[in-house]
Amino acid sequence: MDEESKELDVNNISSLRLLGLISKTSNIVQQVLNKFYKDFKLSETQFAALYLVYLAGEKGITLSTLGEKMNVTRANITTLVDRMASRGLIERISNESDRRSIKAVVTDKGKEIFKSILPQYEEFTSMLLNFLTENEKQRFHELLLKIQEELTKNYLDS
Repeated sequence: MDEESKELDVNNISSLRLLGLISKTSNIVQQVLNKFYKDFKLSETQFAALYLVYLAGEKGITLSTLGEKMNVTRANITTLVDRMASRGLIERISNESDRRSIKAVVTDKGKEIFKSILPQYEEFTSMLLNFLTENEKQRFHELLLKIQEELTKNYLDS
């Protein structure tokens, strides 16, 4: 091993390990949640879209707003909405105030499915972290928000 390798910054190794753990944990959480969604024949993205469209109520949500909230490109949100509309979960309607704009509105079938999933989702997600105390959850939440804010500010915002 050369001298340069021996003199690796301990703080850098710590950061590397921490980022690796964050990434690995995120992947594990995704796998666990995907198993849950699979039981309902939904993807995580479809569940998130159904949630946002459901919250928008009868007035619906424009596809551009839905895409922004989900951090999804316009092309991808169109494909997502088309798939969900073909399953009868949401309906595409023209925006009366702007004919170029399309809104997504939840259908009765979408409402029914969402209402049946939500209690199970809340129970499932609360069980995922039940080994943490409320104080640990609060601190973890604060740290994750801090990481998100700093990474976004320093590396993503133009």
